[in-house]
Amino acid sequence: METGKIYDIEITDVSTKGEGIGRVEGTVTFVPGLVPGDRARVKIGSIRKNIAHGSILEILEASADRCDAPCPEYGKCGGCQLQSMTYGSQLKLKERQLRDKLDRIYGGEYPEIEPIVGMDEPWRYRDKAVYAMFSGAAVTEKDGSITNKSPLSLGFYDGADRRVIDCPDCMIQSDPANACAAALRDFIGRTGTSVYDERSRKGRLRQMIVRTGFESHEVMVVLVINGKKLGHQDLLANLLYDAVDRLNYTDDEWDKLLAAEEAAASDEDIPEIPGTAHDGEPYELRSLILSFNSEKTLAVPSKDFEVLYGDRIIHDSIGGVNFEISPFSFYQVNPPQMKKLYDTVVEFADFRGNEIIYDLYCGVGTIGIYCASHVKYVWGIEQNKAAVIDANRNAVINGLVNIRFLTGKSEERVFDLLRGDEEYRIPGDPETAGSTERPDVVIVDPPRAGCRPELLEAIMKCGPEKIIYVSCDPGTLCRDLKILTGAVSDGSGAETAPAESLSTYEIKRIRQVDQFCHTMHVECVCLLDKNSSKPKDYVEIGVNAEDYYRIKDSEKSE
Repeated sequence: METGKIYDIEITDVSTKGEGIGRVEGTVTFVPGLVPGDRARVKIGSIRKNIAHGSILEILEASADRCDAPCPEYGKCGGCQLQSMTYGSQLKLKERQLRDKLDRIYGGEYPEIEPIVGMDEPWRYRDKAVYAMFSGAAVTEKDGSITNKSPLSLGFYDGADRRVIDCPDCMIQSDPANACAAALRDFIGRTGTSVYDERSRKGRLRQMIVRTGFESHEVMVVLVINGKKLGHQDLLANLLYDAVDRLNYTDDEWDKLLAAEEAAASDEDIPEIPGTAHDGEPYELRSLILSFNSEKTLAVPSKDFEVLYGDRIIHDSIGGVNFEISPFSFYQVNPPQMKKLYDTVVEFADFRGNEIIYDLYCGVGTIGIYCASHVKYVWGIEQNKAAVIDANRNAVINGLVNIRFLTGKSEERVFDLLRGDEEYRIPGDPETAGSTERPDVVIVDPPRAGCRPELLEAIMKCGPEKIIYVSCDPGTLCRDLKILTGAVSDGSGAETAPAESLSTYEIKRIRQVDQFCHTMHVECVCLLDKNSSKPKDYVEIGVNAEDYYRIKDSEKSE
């Protein structure tokens, strides 16, 4: 194989980045835009360490799984990787890749993987959109104003070189998100408000975040700006409000509404125009927030913010459980699938009503709160203090008295609970220091990098009867399952747990829930039961520490 030469290739798999994988003259070759079953002619662009990368010249024979991607920006925007595959074949791919990782990384015995839970309508499902923007170099004019030298791109990064791809209608974002993006385009066009340039660190607008309550239909917009002021704020609020309100009406109803507003100017009676464009509560802009970030960092929202309009929170509900969503709180991005995910947790746990639950990496407490009505008591642990405040607030608004959230590292606070100090007793149960009782069920929902080795060891010391592991990365899930089940390590870079009794576990059920349709990501729920045999005096923890922290450092927040 040589760089620049043309070869025919048959694709057999897809990488974690969505690239087609095949072999050319025995060399593993990655080609963006191809799907399993495609046979194509490709040009080799680079060869490095026995891995090649190529580009499509011609598809010789299309896969039966191939379809036309409906989004015109597909292949340029980095948000979706699988739109060129039929949705059914996407689900099969995710099932197969989990099975492959279980065989290759975990290596032990496991039950048959249950059918993946997909969406009936896998579009417009995201409740949180994070829009990047770019408009070329930002320069200071003679009059002191700042202008940009290129047309506006408002959309999402391409995933390769941080180039912003203009995306007027993202098909996985909510309708309010796309409407607010259109309103921001209008605002920039009318006012000439500048867009931030990372090189010069000039320009005003950096990022827009839109959060949508799928049940409440409440909408929050967060604008991240460089500096402390934004001109024409009233115009921005009006444009956003109208853009969201427009979603409630058909074209004919909207025309009548505009006519009614004109009539109001001449003191005529305004007829009531009810919107019928969708079912449920009307969409409403409930929160417009400015977040100030002048740091030379990615334009993430800062905690320095101002509410320009409405409230600092919006509301939503999942399965009758209510949640407050703040600008910075974590909340699953696909509410319809979120309910299916949490229902799977409840089903796998098979609660009897008297269990004590540890909910680790609990975030704003959504899983623990969803389970609280089924159990005796829930202890949630989360390192992010702001998330714990949100979690306790969410418990209050649901009237729950059998759940409490603690701030700290899960692997440390677990032992605070087990010591049974007075502050960790179950309220109203003086006979029971609830925390001295080992948990019956531990639920863990870690970030993409998986659980820290210290936390896995802490869980095994607790010895709960069941562990429910909720994972957004099959690879790190399989790595951690190897530890929890006491599977024999290969010894490379292994760390050995202290020589004391650690419970080991057996995998009982595995089911995936497709939270991230048309992308390579997927959620997985795994039920582990404690082995009935005597706990081992030690378990080899086959984790290469350097690899673990490399994955941890590369983790991207939602």
